[in-house]
Amino acid sequence: MNELIKPPSVGSFGSAGELVLEDVITTILDITIKAWPRVVAGGKVSARSSEDDISDELRWQMDAEKRRRNPMPRLRFEREPQSDLPDKSRSIGLIDVYVIYSFEQTEYFAIECKRLADADSDLSRYYVTDGVNRFVIGKYSLGHPYGAMVGYVCAGECGVVASQIEKRLKDFDRAVTAISSSWMWRQEDRFGRIPNLFSTKHTQVGIQHEITLLHLFVSLN
Repeated sequence: MNELIKPPSVGSFGSAGELVLEDVITTILDITIKAWPRVVAGGKVSARSSEDDISDELRWQMDAEKRRRNPMPRLRFEREPQSDLPDKSRSIGLIDVYVIYSFEQTEYFAIECKRLADADSDLSRYYVTDGVNRFVIGKYSLGHPYGAMVGYVCAGECGVVASQIEKRLKDFDRAVTAISSSWMWRQEDRFGRIPNLFSTKHTQVGIQHEITLLHLFVSLN
């Protein structure tokens, strides 16, 4: 078996557990969209900032938003060391926002973040090959029902960029995306009324498990 898809990385959830997880995800997404305006208004990051710097600021603002709530959700927002730059000493390809909601080591919610821009084919390809594909191969969230991608839209409108990602995913090599033909791209409404939230389903390599990926697009321009 491929090293990337060995236990104990596998997470297992029954139907009751999935219902609880959907409640958790609803809270996480609500915290994310409430925290995002503070990321933009804070002035610490901009459309020219690195993916790592934007993700750090998002995670800190998510934690601050959590602490403003009463009762405070029992969530921890962490970030594994990550950088795709060759001159950085941090490890490559680890989860950007790692949400811990349980005492079980395998129960977490992974959020992978990518910079995007209108008509930027390199960034949209990178979203698939270094984002979506990490869930497909089981590097992230192996055996989990859900994972998430957040697209930082650094140029253009969120809706336009979302449509470009939809097309990119539908046209991309299925060996990379393993996307479900019955659930290729849908507007997502199970987690409240959240603008620019979509979902896709993918079969994870090796265990033939189907994971739902949520795609949230937020503006940084």
